[in-house]
Formats: sequence, structure tokens, C-alpha cells
Amino acid sequence: MAQNDLLADVLALPVWDTHNHLDGSKAVCAESFWDLAHYFWFCRELQGVGYPPVEEAMALPEPQRAETFVRAFHAGRNTTWNQAVRRTLRDLWDVEITDAGSVLAAGERIAETARRPGWARSVCERLNISRITVGGVLDNGLGDLRALLCVMGQVHLPKLEDLADAATDVIDRLAEGVEAQVADLAAAGRRVVRTAMPAGTAAPELRAEGNRPEDVLEHLRGALFRAMDRRGFHVQVFLGMAAPTAGYRPRTKAHGHYALNDPARIARLHDLFDRYAGCTFELVNAAPLSNLDIVQAARIHPNVVPGGLWWFNFRASTYRQTMQYRLEALPAGRCTLLASDARCIEWLCCKTLVVKRLLAEFLHEQVARGWLGRDDALFVAREWLHDAAERLYRTPPPAAS
Repeated sequence: MAQNDLLADVLALPVWDTHNHLDGSKAVCAESFWDLAHYFWFCRELQGVGYPPVEEAMALPEPQRAETFVRAFHAGRNTTWNQAVRRTLRDLWDVEITDAGSVLAAGERIAETARRPGWARSVCERLNISRITVGGVLDNGLGDLRALLCVMGQVHLPKLEDLADAATDVIDRLAEGVEAQVADLAAAGRRVVRTAMPAGTAAPELRAEGNRPEDVLEHLRGALFRAMDRRGFHVQVFLGMAAPTAGYRPRTKAHGHYALNDPARIARLHDLFDRYAGCTFELVNAAPLSNLDIVQAARIHPNVVPGGLWWFNFRASTYRQTMQYRLEALPAGRCTLLASDARCIEWLCCKTLVVKRLLAEFLHEQVARGWLGRDDALFVAREWLHDAAERLYRTPPPAAS
């Protein structure tokens, strides 16, 4: 079997993106070259070879900014995202970045396609992106993508600063409010939410007064999970990231966050997976050293689903390793694969292409070594890319605006 034959088949498979930021709060299409070039992950690579912070870059006259970009772009030509951006520019706009003039020309083409009716949908069709999971829907900016949306339910917990000195009756009312939110979502048929996990132990006992805000919030989170457990919710959980340390003031919000390879993090969740066995838990992970622990947890708990790789974990090397873990240990229908974290539809295309290519290469090797037949390989690919998510996320379509 030729590898290109399998790649063509994988590229044709439908994709269910389980996480992105295409909520309509801003345009879902890149409107300028810089919407593409200044995507956080790619821009950090550019900054590592001399490109200025985004705020400083945008203050430069565009011709100078383009020259500065090209120098950094060529210096980082070896990275996964650099190559993916080059491929995306060629595929979507027939552009090759060679000098500042080509950057400006690419900007003109990107601006033109952003105004073109149906552009966002056509980008999805190139890689058969059939469903896009979003945390909420705003009416502006979504256009013809609305038919592809899977809208998650949202449960709002109080902010920590609002829980200081909360009296028992206030805490009880807040817990009742959490229960009511979950009941409303279930009544609407939206049993998929994204939320943080409890710490990993039973909710703390509260006193009549003088409770720490952290304990009150943990108590309410316990109420949330008990309510979801009774109603069979699917819970998407993001793991493996830590916020800036106390007192540290990063230049931007993203600069201070880092991957936290905590070897005990998944172990602390095992009792929760048992306690809330009525829920399914999809673990989207940013910490590379936790990838195997998540697969092991899914081996033990039928309600645990390894999800997409996120932030510092979205790399060719970690995808290859994680796919090997999952293929060996879990039925294909127990895993989802793509959480794009994209902020424009073109980056969703870019990341989907990377994942599909890696998946085709990985499965080709399995077929060549005799571990899988060709049909088995495509079965795995379809489950990981789409069908497993479809079973977990199937919800009524959003109402038309």
C-alpha cells in the first residue's frame, strides 16, 4: 500500500473539532495577514528569532513589519508550525512567502477572501471539517458556519472574590442555583459542558461562618458534579496548564502560563471518576508527561475519554507518541483527537491538516508492520477524527438566528 493512498483517504474523512474560539465574538475568518501570522503559538516561535512582541510589531509601518516578519519566518523554517503556515498559504491563497512584497500580496488576498461569501464554509470543506464545538454562540460573524456548530452548555460558578464571608444560607442558595442551571441544560438536551475538575478529594465540610472562599468554591463545584452525575452529562476537562505564580506580572496573559507535568495530577482524579460514574470525562491535556497516565485512567474507568492535545502538547512528537499509547490500549471509539484551539477558520484548517497528516503517517506504519489492515487503519482514523466525538457530543443543532 502506498502511503499517499492512505493519506488521501484520511484527508477525506470528516473531522469533529472539540475545542476552538470561533464563537462569533469577532470575525471567524482571517481579515489580514497578521491575523494568521500573529496566532499565539506561531508568533512565539517568531519572537524566539527576533520578531518583536505583537503590540510592538503592529506599531511598525506595515512594510517594515513585513520585512521583520520575513527575517524571522525564514529563520524558523524548520518548525512544524512554520511548515504548516507555508502549506496553508499555498493551499488557500496560492502564496509563497519570499520577501516583504509577498507578505503584502498575501495580505491583499486574505482581505479579499474574508469578504467573500461562503469563504469560511469552503475552508472547512477542503479538509471535511464537519462539526465545530463552541462554548457559546453570538449572532455576528458566524455566517454559514452555524450549521456546523455543536454548542456546549455553560454553567456559571461565582468568582472567588465574591465568596468571601459567605453565610450558610447564601452558600445554600448558590448551590441551588448551580443545580437549577444543570437542570435547565438537561431539559434543553444540552448535556455537554466544559468545566474545571474538583481538586480530587471530597468537597470540604463548611462551617456556619468564616469559610475560606476556596472551600466554598470547591463545595459548589461538588454540587455541580453531583447534579451532572445524576443526569449523565459529558464533561470536557482541560488539564496540564498552570497560571503565573503569585506576584508575577507577565507582559501578556499567555506569557505566564506553562505546562505543568504533575505526575500525581491524574492519579488524584481517579476517585472522582468513580464517584461521578454517571458522567463521561474527556481529558484535553497540555502536559506531555501526562499523556500515558490519561490512557491508563481510561483503561481503568470506562467513563474516561482521552481527548485532544492542547497548548504545549500540540506537537508532532507528542501526537505520534500519544497515538501509539491509544492504539495499543483502547478501542478506537474511546478517544477523540483534535482540539484545535483555533481563533480563525484558517488556523483550524492549518491544524487539521497537521493532525491528519500525522495520523496518516502513523497508521501507514502500523499497516506496513502488519499490526493493522488497511480497513482497520481507516476505521481507527474515522473514530478518532469524528465518530467518537459525534457519540459524545451529539446535541440538538443551535437555533437559527
